[in-house]
Amino acid sequence: MARDRREPLGERRSGSKGRRFFVLLLLLLVGAAALGSLRIGPPPAVSLEADLPGIGRKTPVRATFEEPVRGLGELKLELVQGDRVELLETRSYEPRPPWAYWGERTQRDAIELEVGSDTID
Repeated sequence: MARDRREPLGERRSGSKGRRFFVLLLLLLVGAAALGSLRIGPPPAVSLEADLPGIGRKTPVRATFEEPVRGLGELKLELVQGDRVELLETRSYEPRPPWAYWGERTQRDAIELEVGSDTID
C-alpha cells in the first residue's frame, strides 16, 4: 500500500497566505521607494536681471528662483569669471519631503545685490 506524502490541506494554505503577505509587503516597499525617488522635482527656474548690459564697478543684479512642485531647497549665487569663483550669497529652505503632496514650502525667492569690482574683494 502506497503512503500519501502530500501535506495536509490546512498547512498548504497557511504557507500560501504568508507568501502572499510577503509579496504584497515587498510590492508596497518597492512602490514607496519608487514614489520617493520619482518626486525629486524639476530644477528651479532661474532668471537674472541687471540694470546694465555688463557688470561694472557696482551693478545692481536681481536673481529670481522658482520651483513650484516641492519648493526650494538650497540656493547658491556665485559670480564666475574664468577660473575665479566668488560666492555672493547662500540661502537654505525646507522643501516638502518626497512622500508629501501637501505642506508648507518656499516656491519662489529673489536675491538683490550689487556686483562689481567695488563690491567683491
